[in-house]
Amino acid sequence: MKEIIIFKNFSSRILLTLLNITIGFIATPLLLKYLGGEDYSLFKISYDWLASFGFLEQILTASALSMLANLNDENRDHYTHYTFNKFIKISGIFLLLSMLVIPFLPYLFKIPDNKLTEVRIGFFIGTFGFLFLPITILRTWIEFHEKSYLLNIVRSMQNFIQIVIAIVFAYLTFGIIGQYISLLVGQLVFAIFVYWFFTKTHRRKNHQITSDDFKEFDKTLRKNNLTSLTLSLAGKLSFLSDTLILGFFFKPIDILPFTLTQKLTQMIQENLQTLGNASWATLASLHRNGLDEEFEMTLFSLTRVTIFMSVVLTAPLIFLNHSFIALWVGNKFYAGDLLTAIAVFNTYLMAIFSLWGWCLSGTGKIKIQVPIYTINAIINFLTALVFIKVIGLSGPIIGTLVGFLTAYLFLIPRALEKEFKISAKKLRLTVVLPMIYLILPIIIN
Repeated sequence: MKEIIIFKNFSSRILLTLLNITIGFIATPLLLKYLGGEDYSLFKISYDWLASFGFLEQILTASALSMLANLNDENRDHYTHYTFNKFIKISGIFLLLSMLVIPFLPYLFKIPDNKLTEVRIGFFIGTFGFLFLPITILRTWIEFHEKSYLLNIVRSMQNFIQIVIAIVFAYLTFGIIGQYISLLVGQLVFAIFVYWFFTKTHRRKNHQITSDDFKEFDKTLRKNNLTSLTLSLAGKLSFLSDTLILGFFFKPIDILPFTLTQKLTQMIQENLQTLGNASWATLASLHRNGLDEEFEMTLFSLTRVTIFMSVVLTAPLIFLNHSFIALWVGNKFYAGDLLTAIAVFNTYLMAIFSLWGWCLSGTGKIKIQVPIYTINAIINFLTALVFIKVIGLSGPIIGTLVGFLTAYLFLIPRALEKEFKISAKKLRLTVVLPMIYLILPIIIN
């Protein structure tokens, strides 16, 4: 039964993501054509900075996840509604904080004088997306009820509407501002569905919960928020800072090949990570019910499936990525075979570590992740700076690879061994041995 739920959530995400990928591949050349390379790159890097404030969403999600993980369905419904109302009150603070960045945008990346006002207006429009932050708690509630497939369908609707509007606005020369409006509309579509589904299906009352229970809940939530803040900042520095770091050294238009060359690997990575997203609630349920042996067997089965899919999907890119980029957007946007090879390795490792990380997050074990993410962030950031100076654009993803092969490979299996009594050595061997299938194509190529 649990395997069927995982398959349902995972397969729905795969099918719908394939549709999104197809739409995305059609949209990118059109946006480059109608926006122009400069506006497209300025929008992308400014949005990366706006998205970097997504650690606020991760704080809410991680805190809520740890609080709700061990509750029964009725209590979880009631506390979810209570937490949602609390997050509404603080979403405006997040909005104002993100707006404070607007005057400092020229210091974060290189903006031509004639584009500065447009970038600032677009960024201002984008900040209103933070009003939807409370929706994250309702999205987590849906995932707890193992209905990720519903979210997958709505995300596809969101992406389709967003891309269509983006292309139309680009054609009508709305520029960077039009792209931000399309993002806001897409976020609104997703938020409306999630809110509607929650209000329609959750249990509205639980008379057993008292005001003292809420006070204790608030106290624990505030404590978890501090832990989640550290975790989210470290994670943000580790994985989403590549283009932000490059923005200090290169013009946005020069960073575009770095982004587009990794497009295929990033899309594959998103699909592979859906296995963790689709299965964490089921794994958490097994752990919560004391089914340790079944938990371990399911985790190793999911890990082997992830490894198989990673190798099959990424290894061919070592030979084909250059030709694809040249055909898709032009040879000038290809950043080199080295970047492709490292991106393939990072995709393989990220898919596995994401799955394992969900085992910890989904069971409310946040504190143990803080030192792991922090150590990785330090290694990643320092290595990236060194290699940017040495080899240029590929520097940041080398930092990611080094962090994976040091901090993550050693510390995440150790954490799983400590919390779930799963052999760390066995986990590491499961990851390392199949890497030969990625090394061989690189040697041949």
